[in-house]
Amino acid sequence: MKRSYTLSIVLFLFVCRGFSQNAVHDALVLKRNSLVGTKFLAGTHVYELPDDPEVYNILRNYAPESASTKDSLRNYFKTNPFIRFSASGSHAALGHAPIFSQISAVDVTTIADGLAKFLVNRTKEELSAAFFVQLKEDLNDYEELKILFPETLDILNLIDEKIYQFSAYLTELRDAFIIDLNNLPYHIPDILELHENYFSQEGKEWIKPVLKSASFVTDALIKEDSVFRPGNFLDSLNKNVDHFFDLNANPGRWDYLINGSIKTTHLVSASLRSGDTSRYWISLDSLKLLVKDSVALKIYLGLIYAEAGTENILFAPSKPLQAYLDTLAANYGKYVRPIQDSLVAFGRKLKEADLNYRLIKDIKYHKTKDSLLRYSYALYSSCLDVIESGVGLLTPFVTINNARVQDYIVVSKDMGKIYIEVRQKKYALAILSLADLLDILVQPYYTDSSRTRPYVRLIRKLNTYGTFIANVAKADNSDEVADIIDKTVLPTGSSYVKKHSVFNISLSAYTGLYYGQQRQATDQKFVSVAGVYAPLGIAASWGIVRPNRKPPWSLSLFASIIDIGSIVSYRFTNYNDTIANDVHVRLGQIVSPGGHLVIGLPRWPLSVGAGFNWAPLITKVEKNEISIQPNNKTPLRYEIFAAVDIPLLHFYNKPR
Repeated sequence: MKRSYTLSIVLFLFVCRGFSQNAVHDALVLKRNSLVGTKFLAGTHVYELPDDPEVYNILRNYAPESASTKDSLRNYFKTNPFIRFSASGSHAALGHAPIFSQISAVDVTTIADGLAKFLVNRTKEELSAAFFVQLKEDLNDYEELKILFPETLDILNLIDEKIYQFSAYLTELRDAFIIDLNNLPYHIPDILELHENYFSQEGKEWIKPVLKSASFVTDALIKEDSVFRPGNFLDSLNKNVDHFFDLNANPGRWDYLINGSIKTTHLVSASLRSGDTSRYWISLDSLKLLVKDSVALKIYLGLIYAEAGTENILFAPSKPLQAYLDTLAANYGKYVRPIQDSLVAFGRKLKEADLNYRLIKDIKYHKTKDSLLRYSYALYSSCLDVIESGVGLLTPFVTINNARVQDYIVVSKDMGKIYIEVRQKKYALAILSLADLLDILVQPYYTDSSRTRPYVRLIRKLNTYGTFIANVAKADNSDEVADIIDKTVLPTGSSYVKKHSVFNISLSAYTGLYYGQQRQATDQKFVSVAGVYAPLGIAASWGIVRPNRKPPWSLSLFASIIDIGSIVSYRFTNYNDTIANDVHVRLGQIVSPGGHLVIGLPRWPLSVGAGFNWAPLITKVEKNEISIQPNNKTPLRYEIFAAVDIPLLHFYNKPR
């Protein structure tokens, strides 16, 4: 008896436990396979179940024996505050026959989610390919960019029609980027050759020789592994000044001002050279003693006057340096103090340049290459300050229009800055410095030609493409390159085929945004709706040629089959998340038949379209659940959209 009692208790517990497990299992089965919508009744959501044999078989286990027929079982659950049968009594999407009901119930979660991930990636690839197409076109269209990035242009033109396969050529493109950036300082003077007539006009003719002189100085004196004395800098510049500012070829022009200023600076610099081999110039204290000694100062000026007679130092055709020194001598009492101050100021600039030289020697001894380059520019800049200060030696007693000398200093410093930034592989900074330099050199041409807008576009494209090229050149691996492309392009070019073909039929997808008017099947009024649109279907497309060889566009008739916009929306913000195992997407929930007229825009893989479709049942996807609407309320939607065109498979293509 006791044994029988114990066995009864065990059996009772087993039955109870088995019932509990079945209820949990059945609830999950119904959630995955059978929900068709929700109703909000009495302050809570009541989940609706379809008229489906599997549902009846499950629910019979939870109803009294009297509820043995479908009608009685439906009546029994009619008052259930949590679940009940759908009023439509059908689980078939869009009211199709039972055979479609079985097809629409197929679990396509993995396929739909994989397709959503593919569309997210492909959207970025299409825009990236379009960016490279635009880069190629702009480098061909803008002569300035063509000069600055010749190797890059050669590679892009070599790729030609396969430009949408840019990813296969990234290594070659990156090598071309590096070559162009390293040669950037040498290509800058060639830009002026584009507008030679303009830069030969009076008032503009100074730009060309100033830039070429600055380019020579940076190339000759700022070397990666060399250290030059400031005095040697002035010697080299003085030796070549007649080449860049030829007084015989350009008589009576501003060339005299720069030529004379550089030669005067060199003359005074040489006069202050130290006899001590450990230093190039005499100390600032020694110079101060000289200028305070009125007799010594006058003798010193006499020696400068004499040596000036042996040099061809002219500030105008009939104005040699000696003529200005005659003016000083005739008014010596008036100008002695200003000349004393100017000489001391000049000495300070010499001291600053010498300190930079000594610092660089110490840095080179410790073999810190990056610091060497950085302080090389400081030395180079301080040498240019010496020239500027040298012009100041004459200004106290003679009027000299030194605006062009100032331009020379500014342009030379900018060129040196670009040179150093390229040497340090700070390419992005070099592009910004180049844009600043073009404001001085090239902008006047565009402004005077009433072409301000083209110049603005040129600088904008230089900054965009130059910075992109600079960042790719600095990238250490393919992942960094991919990230740079994403950041530059924002978000692979088979949409290109549509526009360049006479006729094309393809399996296509679009990824973008829509706005439209939607009406539920059970309602009479339309309401405004908007969201992410990601349909897949068949597109028949015609390429439309534009005059003057402008980029073509396309016109398509698109018949949508499914729409996974909700899943794509989720994946754009949660790309690496894993959807929970108990979340299932059924084929019937993403079916979305419709028709659209679509225009493919020139240059970019972007399209705009208008049409209609029956909206999919699935309305929202999250990691742990999806939201669906009842199939008897499948809404009809009229919409316009803007999206990235992503052809997946070309069934037929007639090339132009």
